[in-house]
Amino acid sequence: MELNKNKSGVLVFAPRRAKKIPLMKLETERDIHGNVIESNWTLTIRDISGVPIVTKYKYPGTYLASILTMNCQIECIERKSNFLFTRLYPYLSCSTADARKEMWRTMVFPLFNALLILLYFEKAKTNSWGGAEIINRNIQKVPNDPKKYKCSTRL
Repeated sequence: MELNKNKSGVLVFAPRRAKKIPLMKLETERDIHGNVIESNWTLTIRDISGVPIVTKYKYPGTYLASILTMNCQIECIERKSNFLFTRLYPYLSCSTADARKEMWRTMVFPLFNALLILLYFEKAKTNSWGGAEIINRNIQKVPNDPKKYKCSTRL
């Protein structure tokens, strides 16, 4: 059995406050006064024996980054839930409250399963609050009163 190099990747894990990460270098962006604006880890080599080295990797529904924070997972949940909301809006605007709740539970809530696992191991309160904030924003997006919207009979 051979490894499919197109569907695989090497992800190097490191502590969050790491000074050195193997196969990566730290690039910092500074302002005119020399203060650090943003710093990112970039790859020094592209692959190992044909298997690409990646900075983030999707493993069944969970996005993993090299420093194991929740930020990548939160961004992906937000992007996916926004996409689902725009696609389901014609249905959500004309449906009952129970139907909207069930649609949210079916389509959007499973995205948060991986976030809950990461939230359990998260030590930083800021990231934990970010996870709670995205859940609140997601619930508030669903239209509350379908009578405000003109419903067409063709969906």
